Formats: sequence, C-alpha cells, structure tokens
Amino acid sequence: MKFINPPRSNNTLRTTYVVGSGVGSQNRAAYRALLRRSSNNAQGKPCCSLVNIPVNIPVNIPVNIDIASIATLFGFLYKLNANYTITEFQVLTIPSGYGLVISSGHTFTNQGTIVVNGIVQNIGSIITNSGSITVNTGGILYNFISGIIYNSGSITVNVNGTISNYSSGSMYNTNSGSITINGILYNTNNGKIYNSDLITVNGYLHNSNGNIYNSDLITVNTGGILYNNNNGNIYNSDSITVNGIINNTNNSNIYNSDSITINVNGTINNESGSTISNTGSGTFNNNGTFNNYGTFNDDNIPGST
Repeated sequence: MKFINPPRSNNTLRTTYVVGSGVGSQNRAAYRALLRRSSNNAQGKPCCSLVNIPVNIPVNIPVNIDIASIATLFGFLYKLNANYTITEFQVLTIPSGYGLVISSGHTFTNQGTIVVNGIVQNIGSIITNSGSITVNTGGILYNFISGIIYNSGSITVNVNGTISNYSSGSMYNTNSGSITINGILYNTNNGKIYNSDLITVNGYLHNSNGNIYNSDLITVNTGGILYNNNNGNIYNSDSITVNGIINNTNNSNIYNSDSITINVNGTINNESGSTISNTGSGTFNNNGTFNNYGTFNDDNIPGST
C-alpha cells in the first residue's frame, strides 16, 4: 500500500503550538523554528514578541475653522452668530479684506489659534484667550465700548499689525499670559490695561488718556517705545525695565511703588508738565539716560523735584 502525503501549505506562519507540548526530542534548529513560529508561550498565552509590534500614536492635527460656519456675512463684515469656542488644535483665520464683529452680549472663547489678517471688532463683548492670538501685518483688533479681553495665553502684534483698545475697553493679562508688541498697541480714550504677567514692547505702546496698571513685568526693549501722553497714567507696583525709550509727556503721570530700571541703552524722557512719582519703597535705578524737564518726586529723597 502506498501512502501519499498531502501537499504542504505555505500558510504555516501561525500555529496553535504550545511550547514543549508533543514535540519530543528535536534538534536545536528545529526547536527554535517551532518556537519562532508559535503564536503562544508555554502557558498558552499570546507570545510576548507581539510587544515589539509598533503602535500608531494619534497625532493632534490643526483643523481650520471656516469663518462662515460661525458668523454671517454682511458686506465685508462677518457677525458672530452666537457664543462660540475655538477649541485646542482648531485654527480660525480672519482673512485680509474682511472683519469679524463680536457684538455686545456675546462671548468668544479661544483655546486654539486665531490669526488676524483682517479686522476683529470686539464691541462691548468678551474675548477670553487661553490659546494664541496673532495680529499680522495689516490686521487690526479693536476692543472698545467697554469690550473686555481676558488673556492667559499669548497675544502677539506683529510688525505693521495693530491692537486698538479704547472707549473704556479693558485688557487683562493674567495667569502666565503674555502680550508681545512688535507692531502697535494703542490704549486711548479711557482704555485700561491690567498686567499681572508679561508685556514686551519691541514696537510701539501708545498710552494716551488711558491707564496702565502693572503688577508684574513690562519690558521696553531696544527699538521699542512706550509713549505716555495726553493725561495718560502708568501705575507700577512691580517692575518696568527700559532698554528702549519711555516718553512721558503732555500732563501725564508715572507712579512707581516698586522698581523702574533704565539699563545702559535705555532712556526715559520726562517732559514739561508731566510727573514721575517714586513712592513708598519704590526704587528708580538709572544706568542709562534720564532727561527730566518735568517733575520728579521721590519719597526716598527729601525735597526732590
């Protein structure tokens, strides 16, 4: 009688072989081959070699938000339809030639990214930012008629970009927030800026008939100008560092109760009719240039004027 072996299958990569079961005596090469091709170990559990199989880790990819999906177009202005939140990893771009209007009664929250190439008008409403807002060249962010911006993320005004905070608008920079001015920030007509973190002036900060309250750090870098004029007031209870220029002019005031430091290349010009007052434990450290044509009061220097 003749026995014919069935044809061998090429599908031998997976077996139910349990290490050591029914194998009997095998040479070392055969034993290793069986072990390599087995799908389980001596306990009948999946082979530990599966641990080395690479696993795809999800990556958070930015998602662009169509402005028309959250606002209605009237002419060239999009009006926000309702309260809205830009979530983390979402990106909203205001295109050049168009604007986004956030009218009174609405709240606009940003946890992701907002890029302003056109115009944003915050009219008596609230913008809360814990993500990033960037105002690019030609872009303008208006905050006015008692509008409020709460920032605990980052706000950057690039060269030839503008933020205009006026008509009782308020900006609060808190909780590790940063405002970086490479372009222009206007704080005018009873506008208010409350800083309890970091404001960096590389461009132009113009405080005219407005108020700046600093309880952390304002740095005016080389090439930057802080212009305080037309009855403007700066109240400093922490630190102002000057590597660029501060001009205090036209009946304006700087009140310091902590530290103002003029570094080697820094300059403060205190013009006629304006006042710098160093009160309480305040220190005024001049390592650069201080031109005083107005009034300088220092509680630590009796009779100083």
